Amino acid sequence: MCGTSTRAAVVMAFLLTIGATVPAASEDVKLECLTCHGELAGRIRSSEYVHGPVAVNSCASCHSPHASKYHNLLRKPDLDLCLSCHPQQKSEQSDVSVHEPFESGECTMCHDPHASDYAHYLEESPSKACFSCHDTLKKNITEDLSIHLPASAGECLVCHAPHSSPNPTLLNLPGGSLCVQCHTPDDETFAGAHDGYPVQEASCASCHAPHSSVQTKLLRPVIHVPVVAMMCGFCHVKDETTQNAFALAKDKGELCYDCHGDAIDAMREKSTVHLPVESGACLSCHSAHGTEREHLVIGSDREVCLSCHVSLGRELQDDSNFVHTPVREFSCTSCHAPHSSDTPELLPKPDLDTLCISCHPKTRSHTHPVGPEYTDPRTDEIMTCGSCHDPHASPFRYSLHYDGKRDLCVQCHDI
Repeated sequence: MCGTSTRAAVVMAFLLTIGATVPAASEDVKLECLTCHGELAGRIRSSEYVHGPVAVNSCASCHSPHASKYHNLLRKPDLDLCLSCHPQQKSEQSDVSVHEPFESGECTMCHDPHASDYAHYLEESPSKACFSCHDTLKKNITEDLSIHLPASAGECLVCHAPHSSPNPTLLNLPGGSLCVQCHTPDDETFAGAHDGYPVQEASCASCHAPHSSVQTKLLRPVIHVPVVAMMCGFCHVKDETTQNAFALAKDKGELCYDCHGDAIDAMREKSTVHLPVESGACLSCHSAHGTEREHLVIGSDREVCLSCHVSLGRELQDDSNFVHTPVREFSCTSCHAPHSSDTPELLPKPDLDTLCISCHPKTRSHTHPVGPEYTDPRTDEIMTCGSCHDPHASPFRYSLHYDGKRDLCVQCHDI
């Protein structure tokens, strides 16, 4: 004779087979779950904030009780699951700037899905939550000379949105509009410090660091001399027609030439001149006010160079490519002169082979013959390292133009 439990199992299997809906259990589901998840039970009881489904004993809103193809027996992928109850957040994913954990659907990087002592179920206090990823920023705030008050107090959300924003860098308001929420432009001291210019109409971050700085008054670490000397009128003059207080006294290129003319003339004497230098577009690469980088460069090599060399950027996005180390590390100036050179490729050395050997000295003894006495039969030009290697990236090992086992060799040699 079948036991009661066996008969129940048979009935259940039959119901599932014919597609019938099995009634939900009437027991307190949370209590059933917490008989095994005791640690979680204690945390829920002691926490100030409890996630809605947990508070109403609805563990099964998020978790499957039996099996799932997602981690922690979740019913859906993390982001899809969260958005099923928080649909208002979905539109935020198309904003100008989106917080990386939110964009990648890793909500639990910041939020505890069950309970927390912090509002919005944060894993830690807001400042600790931010600094757990932005550790370099935390280090700077503890060591720098001047520190922005919200940053030192860990009040990141005074300036930044936690998920997304229509403004760059997750700012709550655009540029100067955000700053004047705390800094009063009509204040006499404030106005005097800015030489009477209506800086609230400009980008405060062009001169000031938003978090901390090694300079006083939160000035960027590298500041243009006229800015430090408060010589704004050296470059700017008020346009009475448009009432633009920041109109330039001259064309941008001419302004730079007034101080840097000798250096620019020397650059233009070279046989190959970088287009921004030739056209006087110095601000394509340099800031007129201040930056974090030497020589007032506005960003990393990757940010600056790829803003113009977009096709190279697309090539580097292919994960299957073998990428030359300086390119992978986005140290473009390791191989290229930023302003001008006497080589067509803006190389800092007399020729490509000399440049390559400066990092690969051992290839002198065992490399394929290169140099003026050897000719590439395909082009009738001098055989160089670039005859076989792509200097940036390639689908083939060692950044070769073709597969090195055979295909590369037969481009020149009849086998």
